Amino acid sequence: SSHGHLARHGGATANAAGGERRPDGGAATAAERRVVDRVAARSRRVESSIAIMVLLENDAFLTGLTQLYERNRASGSVWVTMKRSMMRKLPKRNAPNAPTPEEVMDRDGEVWVTLVRATDGKRKISTTVTKNKAEKFAKSLNTIQRAFIELQEDDAKKKKKAKAGAGGKKQKA
Repeated sequence: SSHGHLARHGGATANAAGGERRPDGGAATAAERRVVDRVAARSRRVESSIAIMVLLENDAFLTGLTQLYERNRASGSVWVTMKRSMMRKLPKRNAPNAPTPEEVMDRDGEVWVTLVRATDGKRKISTTVTKNKAEKFAKSLNTIQRAFIELQEDDAKKKKKAKAGAGGKKQKA
């Protein structure tokens, strides 16, 4: 928290009444209040920029992906990534007596899934796709992506046509 950071450096902390006091109980100086304000503003910026990953069911993911594309239709980007996963953490590489990643990955009976993630930089969504649902999911994902690519192309053609039409006609005064 920003209060702990300031207390370590002798800065001011705010009390419940909104007044500012130093850790030793004295009144905060103007410089200390500016530090508190800067740290609080930086903290708000960091908190607002953190995108939390949400693991969804496949259909909810596809709906969320459609919403991401719609939000970023006029401008912006959407990134979709996929990777093979067992959805569990591997041991640290240099930990003593830890099994190697290869030993962990080659266990019998483990089910591999495909982890699919999408983000526009502000919101992150993800889902896991099992082997038996992969074909249906891939078709749906492909349909959504193609639809939005076509919309982008149509928008670009309209802008180009409007620009050419406006630039080609000159009116006499």
